[in-house]
Amino acid sequence: MTPQEGDLRQALADLAEHAGGRRLLQLSLRGLEAGERELVSGCWTQRGDAGCLFQQAYWQGVSEGQFPDDEHARAWVSGVAGREAYHRVIDVIAAFDGLAKASFALERRRLRPPLLDRDRWRTEVTRLLVEALGTGDRTTDQVLAG
Repeated sequence: MTPQEGDLRQALADLAEHAGGRRLLQLSLRGLEAGERELVSGCWTQRGDAGCLFQQAYWQGVSEGQFPDDEHARAWVSGVAGREAYHRVIDVIAAFDGLAKASFALERRRLRPPLLDRDRWRTEVTRLLVEALGTGDRTTDQVLAG
């Protein structure tokens, strides 16, 4: 395990300890499983067709009718995480960015997010989310359902 993967595992576990954080991770996982948009690193959205982990949660929440499509993803993520866990969201974003750059970047770009091996990145993020949500011997379907 790389240091970056260890950092991400810890950040995800810390976020999953809070009900709002757990909800964000579940929404993110369902969004990734739906496969409608690409996953990028850090805290980025690219032309509305690719987004970071919590952008995926926002889009999934909109598609499920849990909240309006008002393009205020940051406010919604903040509201779900709550004050006690918001700093953990920031830690997760930083850890995702670190892992993406260290292990999945095909090309680093100065003013934009790195060009990623997107299939490997999506697979790894999905695996880490399932693990963080405490699968043990549970299936991905059980984790997605909560």
